[in-house]
Order: sequence, then structure tokens, then C-alpha cells
Amino acid sequence: MKKIEFSKSFQVENRDADADEKTKYCTVEWSNSNHSELANLIQEKMAQKSNLNVLEIGVDRNAGDSSTKCFKSNLRHEDKYLGVDIADRSHIIEGNRINFVQTDAKDYQKVLEKLTGLNMLPIDILFIDGWHSLNQVLAELEYVQYMNDDGIIILHDTNGHPGPREVIRCIDKKEWDVRNHCPQENDYGLSSIRSR
Repeated sequence: MKKIEFSKSFQVENRDADADEKTKYCTVEWSNSNHSELANLIQEKMAQKSNLNVLEIGVDRNAGDSSTKCFKSNLRHEDKYLGVDIADRSHIIEGNRINFVQTDAKDYQKVLEKLTGLNMLPIDILFIDGWHSLNQVLAELEYVQYMNDDGIIILHDTNGHPGPREVIRCIDKKEWDVRNHCPQENDYGLSSIRSR
């Protein structure tokens, strides 16, 4: 997939901050809407392709329901998933289908070695929900170069946190189809990005 370009300048005070003034207005971390919209996006990709490769950055972060649980319950037996998190989330591993590596997503060598070893390149779905600073989200978007041209990038927290919110606001929409699937003001938000 092509490199993501931006058509607007970023407007965040601190490019390393995970939260800002707008974050406090979001009260619903992982909503029913987030779950159903993510499930719909997964089903859409499954209708287009067998043997999906999914990379999730930021794993099983919410008590109860989470994006990780949504992936686990929707992916087929032949699909492959790799979760990346700085905390130990090895409890999610299920045979060869659901895998995990404990590292910072910026450790590209370690993550790419794991993806290669699992025969998971190119990536079909990239789900980003790690640290929410602008610099971290931009670093995590480096995985786009390892995606299929028809892959889908999904960002959580696009209403509530500065990094994902600025990426969605500033991305070049002439080159990228961007959709906010959960625009409710109190919802942290879920957005998808696809190449045009």
C-alpha cells in the first residue's frame, strides 16, 4: 500500500501527549457501536478475501468487551491475527490462529520478524489502538507499507485522543477514503482508512 500523505498541518500542542482537553468529553471507551462497526468491517474484508492477515496494535485493553475480542469472535479458522502490546497479553493466544508479541510497535524488526515467521505478510487489516499521541500513531502507520493495496486501516479513539483525531483530520482525502463509523460526541470513535 502507498505511504499515507497529509494535506493539512497537525495542530496539537504536544505531539507526545496521549490525551488533551477533548479527551475528557469522551465517556464511552469501547461502545456497542464500536463493536458492531468493527465486526462489519471484518465481515466486509472476509467477503473479499480468504485467509485474512490482521495486525492489532494495542491489545485487549478494556475490561469486558474489546477490539481483540471482536477479532477473535469474528475471524475464521484460516485467518491469522497478531496482537502487539507493551504489556503481557499472551492470554489471548489460540494455537496458530491468534498470536501475540510483547513489544513496542516501534520495534519494527521484532514485529516484522514475527509477521514473517507466521506467514502474515502482506497485512489485510491494520488496527491501531496503542498509545494515542500523534508521534506514536504516525510511527504505527509505518506498517501501512506492509499492507495489501486493498487493505483497510482502522483507528480507534478518533474522536477522543489527539493522535488518531489529528491523523483523520489531516489525511489527504483526495488520496484516502476516510470514514468515521462512530461520530457520537461521547464515543471515543472508530474510523477506517482505505486507499482511493
